[in-house]
Amino acid sequence: MLPEDKWTSNRSLAIALHTIGSQVELALGHAGESQDYCDAVLSRKDIEIDLQIPLRVVEIQRLSTVEMKYPCAIESALGLLKDMKKRLFWSRTLLPVQAISVLRQTIKAIKRKPKDFYLRIGLMDDKNKEMADILERIRYSCYHTKKIFQMILCDCKSVQLTLQHGLCEHSGACFAMIGFYATVLFSNFEDAARFRTLALSTQSHFGKPRACQTIFLCHWSSLSWTLPLQSFSSSSVFYDAYTKGMQNGEGDFAMWSLIAHFVRIPIILGKPIDQILEACPKVLAQTEEISQTSQAQTTKLYWQMLLNLRDPKQAKDPVQLKGAVLSENPDEDVYVTAYQGYLECKLLLFYDHE
Repeated sequence: MLPEDKWTSNRSLAIALHTIGSQVELALGHAGESQDYCDAVLSRKDIEIDLQIPLRVVEIQRLSTVEMKYPCAIESALGLLKDMKKRLFWSRTLLPVQAISVLRQTIKAIKRKPKDFYLRIGLMDDKNKEMADILERIRYSCYHTKKIFQMILCDCKSVQLTLQHGLCEHSGACFAMIGFYATVLFSNFEDAARFRTLALSTQSHFGKPRACQTIFLCHWSSLSWTLPLQSFSSSSVFYDAYTKGMQNGEGDFAMWSLIAHFVRIPIILGKPIDQILEACPKVLAQTEEISQTSQAQTTKLYWQMLLNLRDPKQAKDPVQLKGAVLSENPDEDVYVTAYQGYLECKLLLFYDHE
């Protein structure tokens, strides 16, 4: 137990313990307790910005992964960068131009490095790792709010930090996303394959932290363009990613991997509906247990779609995702809303409605 005068006699230890407490509670899905730890430190005016950063990153993570307040998370992160005397983009007007320009520069920078560079690269120092943590939280929220150009900038800047200062836990995932952009924006499959391989080898070199995120992004967002989906199912790659994620506190991508393994991939491969339906309540229970709201809502969408396919009479309109599992529209989440429209289009085609 810390003494009552901990903020003067044991200030550094008190801040460190509050930081660890907030991170652990959030990993366990206890958002309120995590916020209490953050408030205890951030409410004080005598705490320097350098000591605030880890706790403010936890707050940003809570806003994005638990409360799904993605615009608030982005603004909070940009405010933190401003307090650190840094910025992500020149201006909002020039954001598209800057994003594409920086992406091309980043791809060239990756290709310029000799092959042995990535074998002997070291680890990033704590100061630059804090910057990488902030960029990762912005990227995650941008993905859910369709702020594509900000997301591209975050990935590019994280890769640039890696090239200049060494590896961090987010490096592999960012290399994977650069490969995805090379595929989608430039149709450059050769470089994309190289970057995806680099992402997996980089993650293997760095270790377990954020391995789940890297594996998921490499296979779902990138390798799915070039490899048959049957290979993912037979190798259980997403279940392996889920296991690594749960072991290392990556609740967000662990749940996306779980959904991919038990729901998405089986649907794409045409597995029996009853077999997939049997897994849905188990997946939903786990997403809700660790307060992963977006993943829980996505699971409900798929579950309701499967129910509509198996028994269209249980819903008022079989092409709408409303029924036993989903009685109301999901919360305002661009990602979930987009998936709802995507799955309802599938139902519309299946039932051939006018």
